[in-house]
Amino acid sequence: MASELRDSTSGLEGAAKSVPPMPEVTISNQNVGYTLSEITKAAAAVAAGVEDIANKIDASDGSYAEVDNRNAEDLYGVPKFTR
Repeated sequence: MASELRDSTSGLEGAAKSVPPMPEVTISNQNVGYTLSEITKAAAAVAAGVEDIANKIDASDGSYAEVDNRNAEDLYGVPKFTR
């Protein structure tokens, strides 16, 4: 699941790392630039948030496996999983 989350943000990371070209507008040039900037910041924040969640999934996986091994040892006398 964690790797799927990381893979899902590949497009966002690329968009967040590059600045789109400024469109040819006159009156609303400042507003368009601001909006594009905010969209880029939001994409970067989403990508960072998903990466954080994926890291927490990885961390909890190790904890879960450890607890599962201890329980298997208690119940059956042998480790259920080995890493």
